[in-house]
Amino acid sequence: FRPSSSNDGNQIAFESFGGLYTDIFLKNRQTASLSLVSSPLVGGYNNGSATKAVISPNGNTIVYQSTASTIVSSDLNASADVFKYTIATSTNELISKSSEGVAGDSSSSAPSVDTNANNILFISAARNFGGSFNCSTSDFVRSESRKLTVPVEIGSQSACSTPVKQVFLSSTGALVASVSVASGGFREIQISSNPLN
Repeated sequence: FRPSSSNDGNQIAFESFGGLYTDIFLKNRQTASLSLVSSPLVGGYNNGSATKAVISPNGNTIVYQSTASTIVSSDLNASADVFKYTIATSTNELISKSSEGVAGDSSSSAPSVDTNANNILFISAARNFGGSFNCSTSDFVRSESRKLTVPVEIGSQSACSTPVKQVFLSSTGALVASVSVASGGFREIQISSNPLN
C-alpha cells in the first residue's frame, strides 16, 4: 500500500508486511524484481516499522521514515527517523541528522525528495538541527552532497500556532510546500524557498 512511482513508471516503492513490522519494498517493472528497501543492517527483522516511502522522480532514490533502530548503525536516538535508500548500491543512509552528522534528538518523519535527490525535506521535532525552538515540529531540508541540514522558515510557522503536519518539495528542489492544521480543522498551505537551493 501507499505506492510511489518514478516518472517513467518503471520503479515503484510501497509498504507491505515483510515480517513483524511494515517494511518498504521496491518493484522494478522492467525486470520484475522485488527488493526489500528497509533491510536490517545485520539480517533478521527490524525492530520497528518503515512507512511513507517516496521515490525520486528519476527513480534512483527512495526516502522513507522508520521507527526501527536496526537499519543503520548510527541510529541511536530511539525515535522515528528519515532514511535515504540508493537503488544503484542498495544502501540505506540516515538523513535526519545535523550538519555535524549527529542523529536528531527527537523524531523525524514525512520525507519528500526532489528529482535528483539533491535535497530531502522532512518534518522533525529535533532541537539539534537549528532553527526556532518554539515550534513542536518544524521543516528541515538536508543536502547530502553539501552535508548540511537547515531549517525552513515558512510564513507564520515561526509563531507555531499551527505545527507542520506534511511537507512537499518541488521537483527542482526550489520550493517547499508546508501543510498545517489550524484551529477549526482547516488546513493551511504555505510556500517558501528552499534555503539550500
